[in-house]
Amino acid sequence: MTEKDLYDSASDVASDDEMDGFTNAGGKKALLMRAIAAEMAENEDASDAEEGDEDEEDMEVDGEEEDAEASGDDDEEEEEDARTITQRVKQRVLVCSSRGTNQRQRHLMTDLIALLPHSKKENKLDQKKNLSTLNEVAELTNCNKVMYLESRRGTDLYMWLSHAPNGPSVKFEVLNVHTMDELNMTGNHLKGSRPILSFDASFDAAPHTLVIKELLKQTFNVPRANRRSKPFFDHVLMFAWADGKVWVRNFQLTESSPAGTLFKPNSNATDVALNEVGPRFVLNPIKLFQGSFGGLGLWENSDYLTPAAVRRAQRAEAQDKYASKEAKKVTKVEKAKTVQLPSDPLAAVFK
Repeated sequence: MTEKDLYDSASDVASDDEMDGFTNAGGKKALLMRAIAAEMAENEDASDAEEGDEDEEDMEVDGEEEDAEASGDDDEEEEEDARTITQRVKQRVLVCSSRGTNQRQRHLMTDLIALLPHSKKENKLDQKKNLSTLNEVAELTNCNKVMYLESRRGTDLYMWLSHAPNGPSVKFEVLNVHTMDELNMTGNHLKGSRPILSFDASFDAAPHTLVIKELLKQTFNVPRANRRSKPFFDHVLMFAWADGKVWVRNFQLTESSPAGTLFKPNSNATDVALNEVGPRFVLNPIKLFQGSFGGLGLWENSDYLTPAAVRRAQRAEAQDKYASKEAKKVTKVEKAKTVQLPSDPLAAVFK
């Protein structure tokens, strides 16, 4: 900066009286020194302001980095939770039946689909011998569990539960079927709600019952955060092992307050009761396989009789009963012929 510029800046800072005093007293040098000092003070203030701005920018950058790290951690946790929920939602059950089912069997299938909101209904399967094609259908529909209802002769019903595509699988005979419409019970739980699975302690007594329990649990357990399920529990699916068979019942959970008290849901003061809803049926295990719908046999029920054999035994028993009755009639006729009454000496007295 030239001497003229300094003089002009000093004249801007000083008043008119001061300028006249400096000029008359020959204080031009002092005026220049004062201008230089004022400029240096302005430069220092500007540098301090720039340093303050830089510090604020650094603090903002550090804060943004910390927020980004915190939000990154939260995003990672949310992604992990989302992955976990997605893995649970991927549990899907393929439900299908064979040709030739009667009305009761179709209603049972409808009730089971209503109890399984994570199920996928498929068309009827035409073939009954090569059931391994169900593994391909399950793969195409993104299902890892299969429930197959097989009807024979229009009266006999079998249920297959399988973990596709590698197994294991189990085959049941379905007995004593009673559907929801047929029972007409007082219980009525919400459609799509998640059930509480209750298993009898007898399932832990043998290895084959443990495998059956695991297949039932993975099939009937509705996964968390399924898009068609409700996020609460209001019914109980009961599986009891008795007489070598699995007895299945469905109950609704109802809460009521004692007399004279205010009802408070989900509290210890309420009374919980069970009302049966249906359906009810009995599963008679036949054979346990290592693979899906076949493979090495892990266990077989030695006391099992096919429905045809049971019907033959019932017909034979009825035939034996009829034959014994006819034999008694023939014996009675022959006995009447051989046995004669002795003559009565007083028979001619009252003629």
